[in-house]
Amino acid sequence: MDRAQELEHLRQAERHIDEAKPLIETQREFVRELTQKGQDPEVANSGLRAMERTLKAFERHRDVILSWLKDQKPSEDSEGSTSPPSD
Repeated sequence: MDRAQELEHLRQAERHIDEAKPLIETQREFVRELTQKGQDPEVANSGLRAMERTLKAFERHRDVILSWLKDQKPSEDSEGSTSPPSD
């Protein structure tokens, strides 16, 4: 993959993280409301945990991309990384 593709993946990962955070906060509030009303929040808590695990996966993916970008040398950006070296 080239640097431009990885930068696009980074933008997507950042967008996913930015979109997930308010959804998680909304779910936390829902769990609080259920608890305050004396209702069973088990299913809502389960959903919240799943959402939090997904956010962590998004963040790990972003970190992998950032690491890859950091490790790339400027000369590698312009080379065709998908084609094999010529003999």
